[in-house]
Amino acid sequence: MPTYDFQCDEHGYEERICRMAERKEQKCSTCQKLMKQVMLTAPTLDTTAMANCGMPGAIERQGNDYVKRHTAVSQAHRPVARDGGFEP
Repeated sequence: MPTYDFQCDEHGYEERICRMAERKEQKCSTCQKLMKQVMLTAPTLDTTAMANCGMPGAIERQGNDYVKRHTAVSQAHRPVARDGGFEP
């Protein structure tokens, strides 16, 4: 699930992990008033977790990142397998 940042006018900022459908209904943990969603940090995607759960396209993306990192530092590499391990 994604992480969102929220702001309560009285109590400041809170970070919450919630479903997209629930992000407009988040209440302050102190005063229980509805908070507004704010963007304090840029959104990120965990491509490793996405690849591990079999999300289409994430496996190829994760494999490409792996190859680029190791090629850049002149290290030998083996392709990433669909199960998250390495191909023989």
